[in-house]
Amino acid sequence: MVPISFTVDGDRLIGQTKFGGKIEIIRQNPRVCVEAHEVTRVDQWKSVIAWGRYGELTGAAAQEAMTKLIDHLSPLVEDLASGRSPREVTPRSMDGSPQVDLV
Repeated sequence: MVPISFTVDGDRLIGQTKFGGKIEIIRQNPRVCVEAHEVTRVDQWKSVIAWGRYGELTGAAAQEAMTKLIDHLSPLVEDLASGRSPREVTPRSMDGSPQVDLV
């Protein structure tokens, strides 16, 4: 399991990540499983597991999906003490260079 940023749009899960090992693996086998948890207290939580097919969006479709994801995550990111922009859903690379978003 590897964490990703995501939101739900109808029957689609929109996720964003940077290129790396997990992308190499799921490009080889696009059948994916996502697990999410909502914990309000130690004795109050919900979990969901969903199976689906991975696909990468490009162009206008990727921009539209990324906007939906940012709109969903913005209130959470804006609360961070770091002051990171909601557009920076994941941090830069270790050397500080920008990374390409995969949606």
